[in-house]
Parts: sequence; structure tokens; C-alpha cells
Amino acid sequence: MSQKEIHKHWKNCQRHWDTTWLPSKEIIKNKKCLDVGIWKGILNAKAMKEFNCNTTHGVEPDQEHRLDCKRFNPHTEVYESINDLPSDLHVDIIFLHAVICLMGNFWKSELEELFKKVKANILHIRHKDHNDDEIVTGVGRDNNNYNITNYEESPSSKKLIDFLQERKYKLLSQHNAILILEYEKYTDR
Repeated sequence: MSQKEIHKHWKNCQRHWDTTWLPSKEIIKNKKCLDVGIWKGILNAKAMKEFNCNTTHGVEPDQEHRLDCKRFNPHTEVYESINDLPSDLHVDIIFLHAVICLMGNFWKSELEELFKKVKANILHIRHKDHNDDEIVTGVGRDNNNYNITNYEESPSSKKLIDFLQERKYKLLSQHNAILILEYEKYTDR
């Protein structure tokens, strides 16, 4: 990947650094993480450099993005799907940044599978509610395991939070589209 391409990709994701990662720097500093929807791993590489946030594992369905991610994060194991993750994985944080909407009707089963395989104290989620009237096509987001082309089946933030609280995750903060939840009894997992 050329420097020009890297710069272009950074410009596309810099707003996510500013709105999602940077405000949470104290939470993610010196942590071991799994990023579901890691994309090219540009933000993970920056978080490693800036906050010593080590993304040990990532999930990304697109092969080209996985290859780019390995270039930016050679220490990160990257998998095509949640199903491919190793069992009994322990990390401090799971990042779910704008990916639950790409799970369609399968969001509950995908998250259940994730929680079976991965133990984490913190969930760091970027999730936006979508109106029934609002059809968002997959422009730039067409790399998902279910060929989702709109977000009609995406859960509301309330539905998502209720689902996670039933699984013993407590909402620590909610600001704009960012949800941060902590597992209530991590030691019991």
C-alpha cells in the first residue's frame, strides 16, 4: 500500500479516531483488545503507538482488508468471522465499532457466539440507531458476512443495551453513538 493510499484511508477514518478512540483513551490505555470489524487496522496501529493498546485479535470478513491489517499490525491475529476465533480467548476490551448493524437479523446469535468464545471485562461499542424510514445502503460497508445492504434489522441502542445487560454487562456510559459496558462479574466467567 502506497503512502498516498495510507493517507487517503487515514483521512477516511480520522473522524473515528477523534470521536471514538481519543475520548476513551483512559479506558483503552495499556489494554489487550479484540476488534470485531477491524477493517484495515489503521486505528488499532495508532492506538498501539499512542496508548499502548494491543489489539491481539481482529475479525474482518474482507480478505484485502485482512492483508492490509496484517501490514499495519503484524502482531494481530486476524480472522474472517467470529466463528473462526479461538475458544477461550481472554482480552480486556472488545471493540464493536459500527459492526452490529452489519449482522442483520443475526446480531443476537453473533454476539452470543462472541461471548462463548471471548471473555472481556469491557465492551466498547459504536452503534447508531436507524429509523425505519432511513435506508442506509452498504456504500463502503459492503464487506460483511451476511450481504447486508441496509440496516433495517439493526437493533436500537435500547434493545442492544437490554440484551447486553441480560448477559451481565452494565452500562458505564453512553455518549452520542458510543456505548461502554463493563461485565459485572468478570471473575465468575
